[in-house]
Amino acid sequence: MSIAEQLATHLDIPEKEVASTLQLAPLRYRVFHIPKRTYGTRTIAQPSRALKVLQRAFLEIRELPVHASATAYQKGSGIKLNAGLHVRNPYLLKMDLHSFFHSITPAVFW
Repeated sequence: MSIAEQLATHLDIPEKEVASTLQLAPLRYRVFHIPKRTYGTRTIAQPSRALKVLQRAFLEIRELPVHASATAYQKGSGIKLNAGLHVRNPYLLKMDLHSFFHSITPAVFW
């Protein structure tokens, strides 16, 4: 069963509607920029409501593993917990990866 079929079944909507939304997914983002705290801007790509519904449904039907070190993606986690994990370390590396999400192609994703 394809992902489009699974999503259509899960959401009880026509498979053609799901397939159409998925085909046009790259065009279904609103892109805008917000200022960073110190300098420059951050690019935000916000999915349309229809695409967001499919993304959330996908996470409901497919449980994707999250590494224990990825605390940002764990419920109940926050900046305080993350900082506490590093408080005794003498060094801190802080970086912003340029165009990280744009570098993930469909082939890499799948």
